[in-house]
Amino acid sequence: MRPVANAILISLGAGGRAGRRWRRYGLRVGGAMLLCCGFAALPTQAQRSALSEQPTLRLNRGISLVGWFTWANVDRVGRYGTDPFRRQGAVTMLELDRLRALGLDFIRLPVDPGAFLSVDRRERARRFATVGTAIKMLHQAGFRVIWDYHPVAEPFPYSYNSVFAPGGRQLDAYRALLTETTRFLRRFPADRTALELINEPPLGCGPQGGNSYHTLIEAAYRAARAGNVRLPLMLEGGCFAAIDTLAAFDLTPYRADPAVLFSFHFYEPAVFAKQGEAGSKATYLPNLGALPYPAAGDGAEALTVLKDNLDAPQPAPSTAPLTLAQRDEAGALGREAVRRYVSAGVNAGWIEARFDKVAHWARAQRVSPSRIVLGEFSAMRWNRNRGARDADRARWTADVRRAAERRNFPWAYWAYFDPQNRMSLVLAPGRRLDPVTVVALDLRAPQ
Repeated sequence: MRPVANAILISLGAGGRAGRRWRRYGLRVGGAMLLCCGFAALPTQAQRSALSEQPTLRLNRGISLVGWFTWANVDRVGRYGTDPFRRQGAVTMLELDRLRALGLDFIRLPVDPGAFLSVDRRERARRFATVGTAIKMLHQAGFRVIWDYHPVAEPFPYSYNSVFAPGGRQLDAYRALLTETTRFLRRFPADRTALELINEPPLGCGPQGGNSYHTLIEAAYRAARAGNVRLPLMLEGGCFAAIDTLAAFDLTPYRADPAVLFSFHFYEPAVFAKQGEAGSKATYLPNLGALPYPAAGDGAEALTVLKDNLDAPQPAPSTAPLTLAQRDEAGALGREAVRRYVSAGVNAGWIEARFDKVAHWARAQRVSPSRIVLGEFSAMRWNRNRGARDADRARWTADVRRAAERRNFPWAYWAYFDPQNRMSLVLAPGRRLDPVTVVALDLRAPQ
């Protein structure tokens, strides 16, 4: 505040002895001036005491273990089987020892809430015990653990729109599940365990959506806190955990809680990080590849790849096979996205500016940077004429990691294992470490 106040005084021409008298009281006078000019929302000393302190859960570098308790086994109408958790994402103690040796210290453990919401209390207890056994294993390997509730997409009955949307069919049940989960997690040490209330909530993307999102996330927070007063709780901004929504996050309900963490995800620009992603609603993305990072030239190679993929007998669908008209539209949208990417000159400075938005919010709100977790980041790997080439993916990954570390934000890479090798630290088959990703993340080389 003091430099701002002095700048105001200097601009008023307060020099010499009079200026010294003004500067002596500049902070007070400047503070009054700033208060009248719209800065009254800054926290008081009493308000900021809890969030400005270091959290009890210390995080540094982590990774998401995907496919162990996420994307559970369901039938075509969304019914969960008697043993819903997939085994392909499970890890061995040898794998965990290797991750520790690489220098990772925490695990983000995505869990499908539908596997709990779809059964009675007795079966839920059994499934809690299953996840609890995994947490014990992770603790034994030396990791801190974030239990991340990770709903499935539509059209299943326990999707985001059911568990975390106004009027959602399972909204009340989900809040009760949060209370039950934090009560279960009392058996684990609070300095080694946390709960992430919801992954990438789709609410809050528009000017009206923000209000409903803040109402929902506060209600979820209170439900979780009702079961455990000490457990660290991680909250994301809305609109799929975007930077901009975290930077507008209303901290009023959480200022006095010393066990709150905040998170955002980074897949920006999406035209780079998500190029080649099957299932994207942006119809051009599944057919895009070879877009360079940093942005250079005119994106000619990426445009050629886009055209070749769309001209193929069966281009990669976004959510359904594309008609000829949809192919033309996807081509036009893709060309425009590439043009805008190149025109923006996306590079390390562009990424740093995006991270500055969160850092400025944290300083203004007196939130310790160690409470702000980059919960996901990754870019699609080159495969079948789609995705980012290794050198470009490595540069982007390293620049995102450095942007987080320069601001003392802990980070978790997405992800450890992916059977399709799209975004992962290890490669199938065999779960071999990907040396490109290991170097980009600045992990210790395995012996």
